[in-house]
Amino acid sequence: MAKKKYIIPIFIPHLGCPNDCVFCNQRVITKQNEIVDRKYVQKEIDKYLNYFPQDVKSIEVAFYGGSFTGLKRNLIIEYLDSVNDYIKNGIVESIRLSTRPDYIDIDIADLLKSYNVKTVELGVQSMVDDVLRANNRGNCALDVLDSFKILREYNFDIGLQMMTGLYKSSLEDDLYTANSLADLRPDFVRIYPTMILPDTYLYELYNNGEYNPMKLDEMIDHVKKIVMIFEGNNINITRIGLPDIQDESDDIPNMIGPYHPALRQIIYSEIYFEAISNYLIYFQNRRKLTLYANNSNISYLSGYKSMNRDRIYKIIKSKPSFRTKDLRDGLVEIEDKEIIDINKYCLNKIRGIT
Repeated sequence: MAKKKYIIPIFIPHLGCPNDCVFCNQRVITKQNEIVDRKYVQKEIDKYLNYFPQDVKSIEVAFYGGSFTGLKRNLIIEYLDSVNDYIKNGIVESIRLSTRPDYIDIDIADLLKSYNVKTVELGVQSMVDDVLRANNRGNCALDVLDSFKILREYNFDIGLQMMTGLYKSSLEDDLYTANSLADLRPDFVRIYPTMILPDTYLYELYNNGEYNPMKLDEMIDHVKKIVMIFEGNNINITRIGLPDIQDESDDIPNMIGPYHPALRQIIYSEIYFEAISNYLIYFQNRRKLTLYANNSNISYLSGYKSMNRDRIYKIIKSKPSFRTKDLRDGLVEIEDKEIIDINKYCLNKIRGIT
């Protein structure tokens, strides 16, 4: 079993960014307004170390927000060096950071490698150049391919972030982006449906009637298709949607769009039900029916707020029960008879086989 990794987040909103994307207001999301310097970084590390259990073996410091490699070189070194004090003492294992695709080159890769950076996340958002231009991203899809190649050559773990429902983007554009990212075989991805934040150009476009956010049901169906592309390609999805921050900031209630704090749970509940539904007809009119998944997947099987329990009942005419079992991630077992592979189901679905 892989050891659990503990993450210490250091937020550097907008630092290193050459321009403001139409959707971006990281200070609202991170609630970070302090000056980020060496003293601040080490204060944050010490704070989190006090929270973690004493026997933690794997700790990673993560620089989020902004474009880390777009900072001035002396500031990059200051940040990385402040974490390396802890790495040298065996307290912290590694560093991860997020940046723009056009801010990676060989010199930067050399620098990051020399300071124990293990993971680099690229804010791709879209692989459609017209969409990137409309959202004032300042880079093109080719930059993603070039930077990904460099990072792979240096053996970094690579995460790719994409957004859905961007200004001027369509479902076809988003599916193209997801397929393009899947073809690169990143180590993980994050999926962020577009939300309208205060004090952004997207907010102005919304007020002018030039941009309409998706409805929640529409977005769920939209993102579900994208999730199935990554699951079908066995690519780890580490996040879907913004964190659950609605109640933590007075600014967040002004956020407009298809937000839901349990978005991942809802989407995977839908996928799991779809995958097993064709098999359920063979188990009708039993006194009971037991379905199994591992401890991590059992909530997807039973469904968000147990919604799959009611759906299954309508098909088999009896109440199902859900039990945990030592199964591989993505496997569902029905009455020790049928084993359903969710990843294979997703792969068949995106290929149009089922």
